[in-house]
Amino acid sequence: MAAFRFHTDRKRTKATIHIYLRNTSSYRPLLWALLTNIPMQTNQETQTAPTPPHQLLFNGQPIPANLAEPETCFAYIKAKIIDCLLLEVHGQRDRFAVDAYAQIGSQDQVQTVVRRLLVKLAEKKQPVLMYSYGKHVQRLLSTVETLKKQLCDREFPFEQFNHMSCFVHVRVGRNELLEQRINIPVLVVVIAPEGEFFSMSNFQKQ
Repeated sequence: MAAFRFHTDRKRTKATIHIYLRNTSSYRPLLWALLTNIPMQTNQETQTAPTPPHQLLFNGQPIPANLAEPETCFAYIKAKIIDCLLLEVHGQRDRFAVDAYAQIGSQDQVQTVVRRLLVKLAEKKQPVLMYSYGKHVQRLLSTVETLKKQLCDREFPFEQFNHMSCFVHVRVGRNELLEQRINIPVLVVVIAPEGEFFSMSNFQKQ
């Protein structure tokens, strides 16, 4: 029969183990685990998950995206933000082909993207949707202006719809007063043949 008592100081750096054994041979594995500091779980101790030092919010809620990993942000925009926007435009989501979406990052080549979108617009007469966020938005704006210029050169009539929202980047401080919140713009732009959409809910026609 055995009994164990643990005495731990406030810094939890040392533990004194008092072991009372009648038959030490049957407790050798447990004794070895204790002496080699193998972690053991107890019902009395509860662990609280630490608050992440950085957090990204959308509409006030944490989202599974990280500014340090652009693909997670782009994936969230397409799967959540754009999908919800187009659902609110009744019957309009089906008008966008699978390849009509263009994710625009700061490293993308403007002319390459524009050539692909021109095929959808000018040749197939289908709308296209471009999206970006934060530091990548400037490249999106350059792409939009280049695309519009080439459409004008072809005398192709088109309409533009914009939707602007934002992520909120939260940097956790020691307390709420030291917490930093930075708005990260999220821009969605639709270019469509003239008359394709009478209006788009939550989009501003330009």
